[in-house]
Amino acid sequence: MLMHSCTCANTLLNLPHDRYATFLTLAGAVVSDPVVVTNIHGETFTADIDAVDVWPMLTGTNTTQPRRLTPTTEASIFDVAPPPTADGATDGQETKWWKLVNLAGQSQYYEPNQQAIKANDTCLAKCQKDPPQAGRTDALVNGCPVCNLTSPCLYDILNDPGERHNLAPQYPDVVHRLTAELNKSLAWYITPHMTPEELNKTYEKFPAKHWGGYLGPCYKRKGASSTSTTVQVEV
Repeated sequence: MLMHSCTCANTLLNLPHDRYATFLTLAGAVVSDPVVVTNIHGETFTADIDAVDVWPMLTGTNTTQPRRLTPTTEASIFDVAPPPTADGATDGQETKWWKLVNLAGQSQYYEPNQQAIKANDTCLAKCQKDPPQAGRTDALVNGCPVCNLTSPCLYDILNDPGERHNLAPQYPDVVHRLTAELNKSLAWYITPHMTPEELNKTYEKFPAKHWGGYLGPCYKRKGASSTSTTVQVEV
């Protein structure tokens, strides 16, 4: 994240959510009130807004970590514990960036120079059913599952940025706490899996070479141009 005067800081934010709170705060709106949402099944419920005003961080008036918990996917969450105070103090405690992953497949490791190293993680016998995912039709894990709800992965990101050392067995209390927080965030998803019928009714797939060799949205609404609102349904 680029900061004021083009300096960098070790801060983590949820860009899609936090820009919502940031822009509304700049416009003078109140973003602390819960919202009423209706999912595709017609069910209506109230949810808190998981968003933080990060304008003070972006302008350099406050460069401390803006949020404690940051769900990054349907199966992973970051926790900055304990969050530093305004003057950077942590009450004598070591600041840790925990990352919990409860569904993942084997992937390569990378050195700081981006050199790829083939992973040798032990494959689990199986992985659990995918959690609810907005618009996704493919599985989160294909091949060798290395993290699941029964055997989750917990990483100390500041000391292990390559995510090579699973600390879940040593910190079951952290795993339990972050699993509960991740499950809470999943309840906010408005759309669950789309069936092939639902997908084909409203969306059409981009041609294989549409993005000129670059990754891009896989589907668009039928009749929309490539610059119109799209939905990501594959990885």
